[in-house]
Amino acid sequence: MSQSPINIDKRSTAINASLHIEFHGYHNLILGFNVVNNGHSVQFNYIGDDRSAPMISGSALNYENYSLAQFHFHWAQQRGYGSEHTVNERAYSMELHLVHFNRARYYNLNEALQAKSNGVAVLAVFFQIERQNNIRLDEVVRLVYQVAERDVSGSVNPQNPIVLDGLLPDPYHRRRFYRYQGSLTTPPCTEGITWLVMHDSNLIGLDQINQLRRVRNVHKKELIGENYRHLQNLRGRIVEASFDSHRDSVASHTLSWAGLSVALMVSAVVGSGRL
Repeated sequence: MSQSPINIDKRSTAINASLHIEFHGYHNLILGFNVVNNGHSVQFNYIGDDRSAPMISGSALNYENYSLAQFHFHWAQQRGYGSEHTVNERAYSMELHLVHFNRARYYNLNEALQAKSNGVAVLAVFFQIERQNNIRLDEVVRLVYQVAERDVSGSVNPQNPIVLDGLLPDPYHRRRFYRYQGSLTTPPCTEGITWLVMHDSNLIGLDQINQLRRVRNVHKKELIGENYRHLQNLRGRIVEASFDSHRDSVASHTLSWAGLSVALMVSAVVGSGRL
């Protein structure tokens, strides 16, 4: 029974303020990636030294260490679609998945996928489009370009280091995320996956995401197009939030109305000639 992705309804999430994620090696300069166009996405497989592999841990993962195995992207051809998860039914233009496996318990990702729980954790990051390119994504996008019309046998390796830290929201906003138990979103949709979905998004330039939109499935001789999966039923599962998402939403609403009120007041003063 496939369980991911889902729509995260912030109003009904269970607050668990004890949840946190610790990042290890995400600030390192890493060349140890093998980049492939697998016909469904562009996948960056970690092939570096196991001892220096980037890891995540913390209370969100019961303080066990999960090593990075690979990361990949999901997108669409039009703006406003592309993310696999949604928040209050809002979709983003791209979603990054950083796939990790439990290093202490399993030898590699394939072995960890056989576990019913505590084997694999996927960190998901939303991306919004802006006109200016995000320089922290330059090397990643350059590699996407190199494999855009290749199959798996035509893999490439980075010439410049990749810093995973640049793929995440800023450090302050990494504290806000959701956790739930689900499945992989690509076949065979293996279950028992711990999902950690960042609340705050990162940015990608319009030219940069257009490069992803040019990636082709060379066997089908067509653009990959929409490589995001449809939403699945939550089926009574609990989605936890590391912060009070409802209060955060109300506060944002309040600030928006406060800003509007100030703008109206200034407009009234200017209109009366009293400024």
